[in-house]
Amino acid sequence: MKECDDNRKRRRPMLRIERSVWNDMIGYCRSALPDEACGVLLGESGDETSTIRHWRPIPNRASLRDRAFAFDPAAWIRVWYEADAAGRVPLGIFHSHPGAPAVPSPEDAAGNGSGLPTYWIVSFVPQGGCDVRAYTLAESSNEAARYAVSPFRIV
Repeated sequence: MKECDDNRKRRRPMLRIERSVWNDMIGYCRSALPDEACGVLLGESGDETSTIRHWRPIPNRASLRDRAFAFDPAAWIRVWYEADAAGRVPLGIFHSHPGAPAVPSPEDAAGNGSGLPTYWIVSFVPQGGCDVRAYTLAESSNEAARYAVSPFRIV
């Protein structure tokens, strides 16, 4: 008889992001204010550690860019081809919340179909501050509980 699978056996790799990527991502998001910025995080994935070493901005094509984001389709496809050619693994997407906390909104929960392991939000609330959180998709049919906070380390 096959043993039941439980969550204790599923270990996520330690998530790391290089400081230069961290600084560039936040700077890019800040430069887009008052609009939301978005992009892809790339690196290497292993059993024990996933390390984000590169990032690529993607133009936001949402009609209401001050409160939503939508990847430019051509840029999104180009990033995938470039990553594959360079041997880089897409590890997550990011976007900013210019006027909201770094918590997935209902629109975020409904619209994240990237299939990538992490989902990052850069918030500039309170005004002038900066809060960045990484999330992973949780196994839940409840939209409100769809994301789990993912700890990370800046290296």
